[in-house]
Amino acid sequence: MEASSKVTTKSFVSKLRDIVKAKYKESVISLVSFIVIAIAVIAIVAFAGYEAFAYVTQKLVMLMYTVMYGMTGAVSASSIAIGVVIFLAALALFVAAIVFIQFFAVAIQYEFQDTIQKDSKKISLKGIWAQFRIMNKNQMWRLFLYSSLFIGLWTLPTNILELVFSSNTILAIIFRLLTAVITIWKTLEYAQGIFLYREQRPKFLGQSMRHAFTASRRFMSHKKWQYLWLMIVTVVPLIVGQIIFGLITFYGEYTATYFFLYLGIILMVVYGCAYLPVLYFSKPLYFELTRSSVSIDETFEDTFKSVGRLTGTEPYEKKSKKAKKEVQAKIEPNDAKKKAAPKDTKNDK
Repeated sequence: MEASSKVTTKSFVSKLRDIVKAKYKESVISLVSFIVIAIAVIAIVAFAGYEAFAYVTQKLVMLMYTVMYGMTGAVSASSIAIGVVIFLAALALFVAAIVFIQFFAVAIQYEFQDTIQKDSKKISLKGIWAQFRIMNKNQMWRLFLYSSLFIGLWTLPTNILELVFSSNTILAIIFRLLTAVITIWKTLEYAQGIFLYREQRPKFLGQSMRHAFTASRRFMSHKKWQYLWLMIVTVVPLIVGQIIFGLITFYGEYTATYFFLYLGIILMVVYGCAYLPVLYFSKPLYFELTRSSVSIDETFEDTFKSVGRLTGTEPYEKKSKKAKKEVQAKIEPNDAKKKAAPKDTKNDK
């Protein structure tokens, strides 16, 4: 697939439509199968956690009545301890299930990216499973943690100010909006982190995963608004469709017409599942279309530490602000460089 340094809305939508059309059946089957399995796993773990919580609550209530009425032996401490252990185990399983589902979501993105790069490649659950198996779970887990940590730290001041001025409705709303703006902005900056990490995956051995987000921030320095606009264009048909089918559901509920109520719900679910390939293809497609505008190696410049630095045999030299600006100046879109280049003044004869 050919990459371009300049991506327009028309070209992006056209390429996205062509790819989804060519790979629709296999992609929607894989995505729906993954979602069904994920929902089943979460439901089972959540049910186990609910039952454990209900068991512990019941034992605690019985213990309270035992103390109130002076009864002894009705509830043992061991039974409560067992219930608490079961509940904590179910909670740990629930968190683990969420994390592994995120792993599989990234594996799907990588599988779709490979499909964009190679038109002959077929999308399948087997291919997604292969992507999951070769994935470095430790590095990916740290990637998720760094993303949450950075966004959390950036939004911490506005969250604190919102709590401090919670009595003032206007100020609370302003700080809440600022939190949302910062979250969106940082999410846009870190949007290409998983793809850039994949490009330099061997070099991340022993390195900090924050380098992926440093590279993503540099990569997206001139593309944040474009990326946001294209993602909005991508998701608008889904929102419009869900609103239409939601109105059908509302009409059925308002008029007590169960046919329209269930019809609207079914259409919302079916349309959402049918639109999944568009959502999952959009992000890797944007990366593949824009990767030629920036040198991947330059986005990682001055990030990875040498073996000597990692082992402590080399002294640490802090980079000056001027050096950091020089690194950022190197990462300019090809279009900007072309515009800055002097034009040829020779006349063709």
